[in-house]
Amino acid sequence: MISNKTTIENSLKRLILEDDREFVAMLSGEWGIGKTYFWKKLSKEHLKNKDVIYISLFGKKSLEDIETEIITKFSKYTKNVKRYTKHLDTISNLGSKALGLPFNVSVGSILSLFNPSDFKNIVICFDDFERLSEKVSLKDVMGLISQFKEQKKCKIIMILNERELDKLSDIDGKKHNEIFALYKEKIVDYSFHYMPSQEELFEAIQEDIEKIKFCEDQVIYDFLKKIDLKNIRIMKQSLYQLNHFSFIKDKNFNKQVLNEFVELALNLFIFKSKSNYNYLKFQNMIEYIDEHSNFTKLMKRKSATQNKIRGDYTAKDNEELIINVEHERNKINYYKAPDRDTSDNFDEMLYRVFDDNENSNLEKEIYSFIDIYHINEKAIIELLKKNNTHLKKENIRKKIKKLVNSIKHNFQPSLVDTVTELYSILEENKILIPYIVQVDDLHKYFEYIEEYKDELLTDKFKDDYILSYYTDGAKFNRLDETIETYYPHLVSKLEKNKDKYFQKQITMKNLSTKLSKSHSSWNPDDEVFLAKVSAETYKRFIVESSEFYIEVNSFLSAHYKGDNFVGAIKNIKKALSEIRDESPDNKWKIDNMLLNTSITLEDKE
Repeated sequence: MISNKTTIENSLKRLILEDDREFVAMLSGEWGIGKTYFWKKLSKEHLKNKDVIYISLFGKKSLEDIETEIITKFSKYTKNVKRYTKHLDTISNLGSKALGLPFNVSVGSILSLFNPSDFKNIVICFDDFERLSEKVSLKDVMGLISQFKEQKKCKIIMILNERELDKLSDIDGKKHNEIFALYKEKIVDYSFHYMPSQEELFEAIQEDIEKIKFCEDQVIYDFLKKIDLKNIRIMKQSLYQLNHFSFIKDKNFNKQVLNEFVELALNLFIFKSKSNYNYLKFQNMIEYIDEHSNFTKLMKRKSATQNKIRGDYTAKDNEELIINVEHERNKINYYKAPDRDTSDNFDEMLYRVFDDNENSNLEKEIYSFIDIYHINEKAIIELLKKNNTHLKKENIRKKIKKLVNSIKHNFQPSLVDTVTELYSILEENKILIPYIVQVDDLHKYFEYIEEYKDELLTDKFKDDYILSYYTDGAKFNRLDETIETYYPHLVSKLEKNKDKYFQKQITMKNLSTKLSKSHSSWNPDDEVFLAKVSAETYKRFIVESSEFYIEVNSFLSAHYKGDNFVGAIKNIKKALSEIRDESPDNKWKIDNMLLNTSITLEDKE
């Protein structure tokens, strides 16, 4: 099937090259879709024997400006301009002076003197109608085009986005699109709606993509195709911005990490181009979306289109933009999320799940570049390193899972070969394994290896491995029952390790972070950690920092009646009681804080 682009190209070539009659052909299509690029490429490759004049109406302040540019460019193709000036005696203008004509010659007068034969080989293209200045009458422009067609027998091409004409200011009470519709019926002979395929659009950005050296070209093509972007201008702008991050090229990042960084960055660049949101407004919108588990249903609620949403973001904003927002939230990671409603425009969508803090930080760094054109190279490299490590851990996890499944269920490979490979993975990844598998799972792996390849394992290897779980606090809060059962000789040493680590973690910043976590971010280790912090430590930090005191108050209000964080609340209440008893001022401040709450500092158990 012949594409829309090819059909239009063949039609225009036939009209211009094979038909001697004058005509006006309109080439309409969405902004940024490559209409001008298409025309200039067609002119360069197929109209070499024609004299093509290209006129952009953007920036023209008068009809005379348009006429001046036509004559200026026309003068390259004919020597008849000065021949006509000796017959003129009119008011001077800057256009005639710019052409090197006598001072008293008007451009309009010159145009009226040309014969149709002077324009015999001329094709005039008028572009950017929807960007016409308020100072220039659309009626006059259409009249000029009619004059070139009817009187000068020219072939005329008009390039525009017809849908956008109604956004121009009114003339004599009529909108531009209404005026254009009247003239279109009278002077336009052929009307083409330009709708190139995604692949045809990519021709215009090929050189821009080739400049991006830190990822595969196909990654960019695939992403742009996935979101169905057809605005060449936005594509080029986004690729130009992306090229500023070429400093990540030689950092030995995993290819997948680089490719997904490219996806995230392009997401944000494209979103910014469409919405013009700054980072704060973007974050407000994301918070709104994240609060709704099924965003596609929200889109179907017609009543929501009138509701005000946080951060001046409303559901009545462009639907295409909102759909693109979901693409903006494609997380950098290697999983598909839990099943979501993928109806309508959302099928084929990946909603990836990554550490929210890290992803948010990466988004923030990219958006900082968008907002203030500054790149924090060090921060971005560190974040990508974390993603690199995350991917490595995930790949190790998958390999181990595959080997364990093979040991249990696969009859093809030998058990000796499988456990040998399992041992190799454990040996090579001692630093990462504690963050991938639980202690009881590790012990099972040891048992598999001992049963089928006993000579590989030594007691020292196993002991060192178990100790590595607690070196930096990966599991410092509580000892696994597996350790107490199978490695009792390590318990004393592990208790000392975890106490040392715990003491290092008691900082005001760390405590504030844990106290301010949302419910969805809790984990059992946080509860144990906060309970182990002494009342004396809470008291010291509260007295030292009013910000920390406010954080403690918020924490108490959120968890006072719950079943979680009982130990932490007990120690915090003790700290507040001791502070209150130290002076009348302290008593007033703390009592004032408790005034409108149900919190009491006295334990009634």
